[in-house]
Amino acid sequence: MRSWFSRRVTPNGEPAPLDAYKQGRIDEHDRLAKTGSATTATRGEVDAAYDRGRREERARHRGHPLITFLLVILSLAALGMIYLAVRTGSFAAAGAVVDSAFSSEVQRANSPVVGAENKAGSALENAGASLKNRASGQ
Repeated sequence: MRSWFSRRVTPNGEPAPLDAYKQGRIDEHDRLAKTGSATTATRGEVDAAYDRGRREERARHRGHPLITFLLVILSLAALGMIYLAVRTGSFAAAGAVVDSAFSSEVQRANSPVVGAENKAGSALENAGASLKNRASGQ
């Protein structure tokens, strides 16, 4: 029984790839029956074809450097998490270690910002008060 999606002829009228493959096999068997031997390649030809194929595939499957970099960073983070999980005994404890490290770093990074924010707020309050005093004094 044939599938609904199988084609025996491609849209441009050429035989389907499977039929072309089968015909090629038949032609090769006929050629071997007439000549009695297969064509042989020298070791140099095989090596050259192998090297050419490797170069072509490497060019076709060249990776994107940014994606590679992100995957390396993600892998290192995963390895670090696994190391912490083994060291602390569970993934939950490892997550707690990471959370405490992140929270301490965030607090340390925010402290200068909060100090500058407080100074700016005080300066604005003082400037507003002095303006109010000048306005009421006139």
